Amino acid sequence: MFALTFFGILHVPINVPALAASIGEDNIDVDRELLAHGISNALSGCMGSIQNYLVYTNSVLFIKSGADSRLSGIMLAAATFGVMLAGPDVIGFIPVMVVGALIFLLGIELLMEALLDTYGRVSKFEYFTIVVIVVTMGAVEFVTGIIVGIVLACVSFVIQASQRSAIKATYTGAVARSTVRRNAAQQRFLGEVGNQIFVLKLSGSIFFGTIVRIEKSVRDLLDDGYFKQKPIRYLVLDICNVTEIDFSAAEAFARIKRLLDTKNVFMLIAGATNDGGMTEALHAVGLLKRSYVTVGSSNAGFADIESQQFQDEDRDPLQVRLFPNLNSALEWSENEFLKDYYKKRDLIRSIYLDQQKQQRQQRRQMIQQSPSKSSSAELDIPHGAFVTNGDHPVGSPRVAFLQQIVDKTVLEDPQVNTSKWQHFKQPLPLLIQTFQGLSNKCETFWFHASDYFVKEEIKAGTVLYTSESEPSGFYIVESGILRADYELEQGEIYETVLAGTTCGELPFFSETTRTATVTAEVDTIVWKLDRQAWENLRKNPDIGQEMALEFYKIALKLTVERFTSVMAYILISSSR
Repeated sequence: MFALTFFGILHVPINVPALAASIGEDNIDVDRELLAHGISNALSGCMGSIQNYLVYTNSVLFIKSGADSRLSGIMLAAATFGVMLAGPDVIGFIPVMVVGALIFLLGIELLMEALLDTYGRVSKFEYFTIVVIVVTMGAVEFVTGIIVGIVLACVSFVIQASQRSAIKATYTGAVARSTVRRNAAQQRFLGEVGNQIFVLKLSGSIFFGTIVRIEKSVRDLLDDGYFKQKPIRYLVLDICNVTEIDFSAAEAFARIKRLLDTKNVFMLIAGATNDGGMTEALHAVGLLKRSYVTVGSSNAGFADIESQQFQDEDRDPLQVRLFPNLNSALEWSENEFLKDYYKKRDLIRSIYLDQQKQQRQQRRQMIQQSPSKSSSAELDIPHGAFVTNGDHPVGSPRVAFLQQIVDKTVLEDPQVNTSKWQHFKQPLPLLIQTFQGLSNKCETFWFHASDYFVKEEIKAGTVLYTSESEPSGFYIVESGILRADYELEQGEIYETVLAGTTCGELPFFSETTRTATVTAEVDTIVWKLDRQAWENLRKNPDIGQEMALEFYKIALKLTVERFTSVMAYILISSSR
């Protein structure tokens, strides 16, 4: 009875598709069959009878005999009911030879279908499973064959699943970038240091059979010889396409975390939240005991990264962090690198200003002593003043590499080595900084354009403009954060617009409708070039034509840059 009950649960999803394949029927609905069997079993139980069962062999024989209509089924039910009323004597009128021949012929056909038709069409292990089931059912019994088949099917699943790697793609931060709009100095720095971010995109079911390759890949990354040449700071595990994680795989993640701790590497998990079902196993092994989730762009959306107080809220900095998507994880990692950059830049700037002050004092003293002489000494940009966080091991290859990149990028930062900008009135310094690398025009050229920009202060939560609206202005962000949300038929994506970047240039200069809704996440200051001011600038007889041409070039360059950035992120995040 237990075997009958157990197989009664399984026979519909097993036998119905098999029967449909044998008779060439494509229009099957397993849910409808399950519902019909449930109703008939309930009625049979109420009448004191046993549960019904779809006998595969009998059904194939019945249908191949020409009874392939609903009327045939009704006639068979009526005949069966008549035999039940007449008693077993009526069965004696049926020739035993005919019944035996039909069953024997059907058995041969089914045996050929199971063993011959599948030969060479399925894997070796699957064919071995079929042979074992057939032999077990013939030599022992039907129920034993079913149990053996289920066990072998589970073994087959484990073997096949473990052969497919759960790692679908790997990227470094030099390729996988967030959709944050950053100024030229930040982009240049992150492009150099991006190799210290490593992304593993995972998919499918992660269990003891698939976690082995993931763990091996991480161990290879942390191998002393490889790590010395290509050190990493952040390991991002993107589990957006992972369906489940079992306990054994979660324990392996905990081992990976301990390995990362030995190299002072962060583990970031993207595509999950603290209350999600995917993280339950990770919580069970204590991996997420003190983790926290960073939602949206607010983790990296500081209004002015240069003046932020970076604090870890008394948390262990190496604890696992969860992020709702890959973009947020990349954004947070990039901002962590920018901390070191701005510490170094601020230090160099302070030393540079001290040198300026000392030079002015020396000049005044020399003029007082000898008015005919003056000092022409040039200021030196200080080197080797790198500031590290306390968790950086002294002399590690990662710190040495980061120091080299910071030194190189900081010395190219115009805010460090161009002191005369400090005396310019806004928005001229902002124009020069924003268009650095996009235009070769000097400050004299941009001085004429600065009078056409108007300063606007936007409160947090204010919508600057909406999608599909007419473009009324082109904006340059002085401080704060803007969030651009794109709602497309294919899905949604957002960009974070930081200080020192532009917003809304392509629709404004091309005179097309807006493609995104832009909102101020914090109190933000922008400089706006409105439509009327733009027309006046273009009509300027002295610089109008040249200025318009330069703005068109900049808009096209910015469009190419952002299109490349957004498309790269979309392709990376959707790769499977």
